[in-house]
Amino acid sequence: MRKATDRKARERFVHLGERLAAMERIRSGEITCAQAAAELGVGETQVAGWFDLHGDDRVVTFAELRAVDPRSVRLAERARRLAALLAIAERRVHELHLELVSKEFGDKPHRDFEHVAHAQPPRD
Repeated sequence: MRKATDRKARERFVHLGERLAAMERIRSGEITCAQAAAELGVGETQVAGWFDLHGDDRVVTFAELRAVDPRSVRLAERARRLAALLAIAERRVHELHLELVSKEFGDKPHRDFEHVAHAQPPRD
């Protein structure tokens, strides 16, 4: 059983997004600190403490996150070209390997698939 002092000492938890939204509304003059506290069910001192704790924090929009730096665009394009070149090189190495194997063993493929056991027996 919890003590009454523990309940009194613990304040209601408000998620960061809600805190930042309330702080923005207070900064814009839409609501007062007391109104924000009443809406969120916390004390005014807790709301005032958020400004000390999260004073430099703000809500970041998706538009800001999508804003691209020209250097990162060039780097991403170079990475795509490199990946395409690697895929071409891997295909060519595979083709050359098959060509080498066929020359070493004549017309016979490097694996005799007819003699490989199947993973599961054939169904009737």
